[in-house]
Amino acid sequence: MANHVHTAVNFYNMNDAAKNKLKEYYSKVRQDGDYRWFSDIFVSENTPYEVLEKYDWTIDNIGPKWCYFEDYGEDYFVTESAWDCPIPGIEMLLAELSKVDPDFITTIRYEDEMPNFVGAVVYKGDAEMDYRQNDFEELVQIAEGLYPKELGEKFDYEENEWRDDEARDFFWEVQWEITNDFQDDFITEVLEDIK
Repeated sequence: MANHVHTAVNFYNMNDAAKNKLKEYYSKVRQDGDYRWFSDIFVSENTPYEVLEKYDWTIDNIGPKWCYFEDYGEDYFVTESAWDCPIPGIEMLLAELSKVDPDFITTIRYEDEMPNFVGAVVYKGDAEMDYRQNDFEELVQIAEGLYPKELGEKFDYEENEWRDDEARDFFWEVQWEITNDFQDDFITEVLEDIK
């Protein structure tokens, strides 16, 4: 079974033309049982739903073998996907939206459920401004630096596990806060540079 990757995409300063175009993309999404597939936004005369449903097309164009919307709205969407963030699919969407608005800002936050990795990306139009990703060991190192008393020297990097249950439990309590802080700080720094 694939690890799930949660991705949150937010749009800022998007003009009306881009908002309307995004609505058009959303209008193509079908309800398939419990799922609303991200790939549906790319349906066209040359690429019918039957093509979009194939793993090969999804892997080549979206990134992960499957990706669905958990939620979407005028200035955001949230996805769940297999093994990876759907960066290629998001970039394909941004390329289309930037044809009518080259200056809107997009922020992306993503995290693997383990977490094997967490990351953040910022775009202006369809141009990537900056990108950062931390793997699990880097998250552990950040946590050790923030909580040396509770976590310092308690992770075995060769065995890739905590040496005691107390340190492991503490890390799991704080790791999502650390992830959110890392993503927030990174995005804020990049946005300040763009201004």
